[in-house]
Amino acid sequence: MLLSAHSQREQRWTAPAAGLPPAVPLAIALAWAALVAAQATGHASLLHEHAHGEAHGLPMWLLVLLPPFWLTVAGFLAAWLVMVAAMMLPANLTAIRGASTGAADRPRLATGGFLAGHAFTWAAFGVAAYLAETAAHPRPALALPAVLAAAGVFQFTALKRTCLSHRRRLAPHRQPSGNHLAAAFRLGRFHGLSCVGCCGPMMLLMLAGRGAPLLWMAGLTALMVCESLPPLARRATPSIGAGLLVAALLMVGLTQLS
Repeated sequence: MLLSAHSQREQRWTAPAAGLPPAVPLAIALAWAALVAAQATGHASLLHEHAHGEAHGLPMWLLVLLPPFWLTVAGFLAAWLVMVAAMMLPANLTAIRGASTGAADRPRLATGGFLAGHAFTWAAFGVAAYLAETAAHPRPALALPAVLAAAGVFQFTALKRTCLSHRRRLAPHRQPSGNHLAAAFRLGRFHGLSCVGCCGPMMLLMLAGRGAPLLWMAGLTALMVCESLPPLARRATPSIGAGLLVAALLMVGLTQLS
C-alpha cells in the first residue's frame, strides 16, 4: 500500500517549472548574477565579516548593544537572502507554482506573499546562525568538517524525513485561500520552516566554509533540487548524507596530514 501511494504521488508530479511566474526565474538569475559579481569583485566574504572582529575583543553582551554590530548583521542578512534566493528557489519551484495557481484571480499577490513568508523564515534562521557563530567564533579549520559531519548525519534522521515529507505535501496541493496575501505569507512561512528543517544544515556549510566558491553553491543547489524531485528523493537523501560524511572524514584526514 505504501509503495502504491508513493507511485501515485509520483504520477501526480509534474514539471516544477510548468506555470511558474516569470519573475521567479528572473529572481534566481539575478541572485546568481549577484553572487558571481561578488566573487569577481572580492566581496564574497560579506557572509563572514563579523563585527566582533572589528570590536577589539568586546564581550558579546556589550557588542550586541553597539550600532556597528547590527549594521554588520544587516549586511550579512542582505547577502544571506541573495544566497537563499539563488540556492533555495530552484529547489522550491513546485511549491511556488502551487501558490501561484492556487489563487487564479491574484496569482502575483499570492506568489509575492508566499516568497515573503519563505524569506522571513530563512532570514530568522540565518540571523540566529550568524549570532551563534559570532558568539562561538569557531576555528575555520575545525568548523567546516564539523558542520559537514553534522549535515551528513542529519540526512539519516527522522526529523529530516519528516520535514522533507511536509515540504512535499505543501507543494502544490496546499494553496492559499481567503485573504490571499496573508494566507500566502503564512503558507510561505510554514513552507520555509519545512525547508529550513530539510536544508538548513547544508546551508550552514556556506557559513562554515569561509569564502566558499561558486562551485560549492552550485553543487549544493543541485543536491537540494534532487531532494525536491519525488523520482529522485528516496535515493538522493541517504546518498547526500554518505557523501557529506565522506567529505568530512577526508577533510579531517587532510588536516592531520598537513
